[in-house]
Amino acid sequence: MKIKFAKIPLAALFFYSAGFAIIGFCLGVFYSGNHWLSELRLQQLFIIGALVVTVGSAINIVVQFKKRK
Repeated sequence: MKIKFAKIPLAALFFYSAGFAIIGFCLGVFYSGNHWLSELRLQQLFIIGALVVTVGSAINIVVQFKKRK
């Protein structure tokens, strides 16, 4: 099996960055001790951030497989 590292598509990079920013924001608010958002809202935002990262991964996979053909 041959592994080739290609450039990440711009759309995938955008989704990765946005998702990790949301996750980082949630972790920062949670560990700061300043709970101006409820834990339920933080959990929901964290899950949304994880889903956004997943969309970026899906875009990356689809684009990489389309380039091979």
